[in-house]
Amino acid sequence: MPDKLKKILPMLGLAPLVVSGFIFSDMGTFHTPDKISQKVYSSITIGQTFVPKFSNLTMIGVFINKEDLKGEGKITFHLKPSIDSNSDLVKVEVKNSDICDNWKLFRFPPTSDKNNYLYFFRFAPISDSKNKSFYFFLEYSGRNKDDGIRFGITERLFEQGDSGGRSYFDSKSQKWYLMFQTYCAWTGTGKEAFREILNRFSMDRQFAVFYSILCFLILSALIYVSLLIITIRKGNKR
Repeated sequence: MPDKLKKILPMLGLAPLVVSGFIFSDMGTFHTPDKISQKVYSSITIGQTFVPKFSNLTMIGVFINKEDLKGEGKITFHLKPSIDSNSDLVKVEVKNSDICDNWKLFRFPPTSDKNNYLYFFRFAPISDSKNKSFYFFLEYSGRNKDDGIRFGITERLFEQGDSGGRSYFDSKSQKWYLMFQTYCAWTGTGKEAFREILNRFSMDRQFAVFYSILCFLILSALIYVSLLIITIRKGNKR
C-alpha cells in the first residue's frame, strides 16, 4: 500500500505544473462563437490582427462551421506581419476532409461546440512573436465557384488574451471579431511563469477562482496522502 501511495504523491505534485502549462498555451477567447460570418469564397477573405503575449507562436485556432465542411474544398491560412504586408510568414493549406475538432486537445474542461470545429493551424514556432503585431487571414477554394465556408465570430470584446485586434472581411474592417485562439510553445523560466499566472488571473477572474480551488484540492490531497503514509508506517512498526 505505501508503495502505491508513493507513486501517487509525485503525480499530485506535478499536477500544478501541468495546469500551468495549459495557462500559457491557451490565448485568445475562452468563449464559443455567438454568430457565424458570411461565407468566405476564393475571392473573399476573412482575417484578424492580434498581438501575442508570448514568444514562440506556433498555432492559431479558429471556429469553422461544420455544415460547410461537407463538400470538397480546402482552406488556406496565411500569417503576415501586417495587413499591408505583401509576403506571408506562414502559409498552410488544409483539405475539408482533414479538418477535425481540436477542442479536447487545448480546452479544459473539454466541452465541444456543437455547430463549429475549433481547428488549429500549426507552423514552426516564431521565436520573437511576443508583443508584436500580426495579421492572419483565411481563404477558401471549393469544387464549385459558389462553394463557401463560414467562421465563428462575435460582437463581444474579448475578455482576455488577444483583445486589441481588429477583424476584416473582404479586406474591410468590421465591428465584429473573428473568434480565435493562439498557442505558444512555453520556454520561459519559473519566475516568468509565476508572473504570467498572475496576469492571467487579473484578466480572467472565473479562471482564477477555478485555479485556486484546484490548487487547494491538490494541496489537500498531498497532505492527506502524506498523513496516510505516516500513519501506515507507524502501524507497520508496531
